Amino acid sequence: MWIELAKSFTANCLVYSPATESQIASVEEASGVALPGSLRGLLSETNGLDIRPSFEEWDEPDECTGFIYSTEEIVETNSHLRLIWLDQEVEPLNSLLFFASELSGDFLGFPVASGRAEDLAIIRVSHEGFAERSLVAGSLQGLITTFLGHVQRLEAEAKST
Repeated sequence: MWIELAKSFTANCLVYSPATESQIASVEEASGVALPGSLRGLLSETNGLDIRPSFEEWDEPDECTGFIYSTEEIVETNSHLRLIWLDQEVEPLNSLLFFASELSGDFLGFPVASGRAEDLAIIRVSHEGFAERSLVAGSLQGLITTFLGHVQRLEAEAKST
């Protein structure tokens, strides 16, 4: 379902081997957070989802950009951001489980309540100081649709110019 959804927007999606149940469990153990079913499902199809943009604004045409993190990247990113957060005077980052990033470098996370990440909202946290936060989607499916729809429009514009 998730790979088909992504590829319905752009052929420039890079998919990977599915995450094992052990890899998914390691994310939950390291973060102390139960993953939402939507993210578990996506990781069970592809352990991460990257994009190789084909539009002019992307400076590195031979490189891809991460979008949905692999299980290893989820663990690394959340560990790293929580260490950085200790030096910041902003709302705690442990109220979010980061699992993706935007082309701008901003981080995307699910809200965490009672040890569970909830697929009810996707929150963007600015990579510049972590204080700026905003709602970007109501679900993982909504995020993929919005993000890849934007990539699709940029690619179409690039082809028409």
